[in-house]
Amino acid sequence: MQLEYILFGLLIIVFIYFGIGPGSRLLKKKSHHYIVPPSPENDPDWYPVEHSDYRNFIFIKPSENHVDSQHIENINAQLIGIENIQVEEKGDWFRIEALHSNFGIFHSAIITYNDINGGHVYGYCKHKDTARKDYIFKQSDSIDYLLGVFRSNKNFAIYVDSMHKNKKGNISISSVKELDFMEELKKLPML
Repeated sequence: MQLEYILFGLLIIVFIYFGIGPGSRLLKKKSHHYIVPPSPENDPDWYPVEHSDYRNFIFIKPSENHVDSQHIENINAQLIGIENIQVEEKGDWFRIEALHSNFGIFHSAIITYNDINGGHVYGYCKHKDTARKDYIFKQSDSIDYLLGVFRSNKNFAIYVDSMHKNKKGNISISSVKELDFMEELKKLPML
């Protein structure tokens, strides 16, 4: 009889530890975003994109009131280097359309603007023909990754150090849902 109580007590302890306690993290599915991925061509989750098939926008909500369109253009000219941008004020936000850029430079711009601005910076890539290929992305809590989501709600990550390795980018699809497309889109001013 004593053995049954001991086993029952151990079973309860194991259940609490792994079910609702700190051990529960060990059983959750983890995103592969938090490991260094292989080169894009060798990543089984690689999703190549033809960057020229997209209209590319950056949305910035400045953390300071003195920011204006000229300030945004100066940051681009001095630090980012996208050849041609159009900046438009949308209430508290700025919408920047990058007219000529490649995958690496455009996605790097999010990191640069985020470093200067402090956090309310999103990239939005609108496919010219197929809406389900539209995607939104932002910098993750880790500076090593950009996290994003396609309109189809397929989540992905972009490993920052590999952004420039392939002209079709290094988007890596994830089975872990970290973002919702419509929820992220609601945060942005209308196009």
